[in-house]
Amino acid sequence: MLHAGADGNPAVFSAEHTWQTLLRHYPKPEYWRNVLQLQTAQRHSKQVNYYYLALKFDVGMLDDAADYEDLALGATDLGLPEDAVRVLETGLRQGVLAGEHEPRFRRMLAYAQAKTARSPADVKDLAQQAQRASSGQLDADIGRIYLGQRMYDQAIAALRKGLQKGSLEHSDQARIDLGVAYLKSGETQQARESFAAVKVDSEWRGLAELWSVRANEAAAR
Repeated sequence: MLHAGADGNPAVFSAEHTWQTLLRHYPKPEYWRNVLQLQTAQRHSKQVNYYYLALKFDVGMLDDAADYEDLALGATDLGLPEDAVRVLETGLRQGVLAGEHEPRFRRMLAYAQAKTARSPADVKDLAQQAQRASSGQLDADIGRIYLGQRMYDQAIAALRKGLQKGSLEHSDQARIDLGVAYLKSGETQQARESFAAVKVDSEWRGLAELWSVRANEAAAR
């Protein structure tokens, strides 16, 4: 069952549970919008907030300039300039980032584009470090980078290796990344298995369940 509100308010619980149930069985745009609005209104860690914004972008429901900016900056901070470029280009193309602040968003885009030009050397160096590391954190990091570059086979291999090595800062984050990589490569069953492996009491569990809905949508197409 999808997680309910964290504030303990029975009315919020009831509304959220209803929308989540509808979304799980009938994944329509209006149900996605309501569930995502309720989820993003809750308190989460900075990392989880970023992942909710990324999910909203994936669903096509990122429609606020501040959210576009936060997602692009978060991607840049994580070393994912390709994601930042896609987010900013989409926001500019759709007119969400138009107006008096558009020049600043275009400067952000130019910066992210410059970072993508330098990233191959950084990725190669990180891959060499990951091979020598006893823990799986660097493998998970490089898997996330491959995911941002849409190199899904490489992302899957690196993330699987990272999870196998263990000693990750956030193992459930890596499971989300692995599930998304499987989903984007068309392997919906493996995606669902990865999302299902996220711990029930984890702060990432709500995200995992929503991504499972995305996997079900993909499998039904």
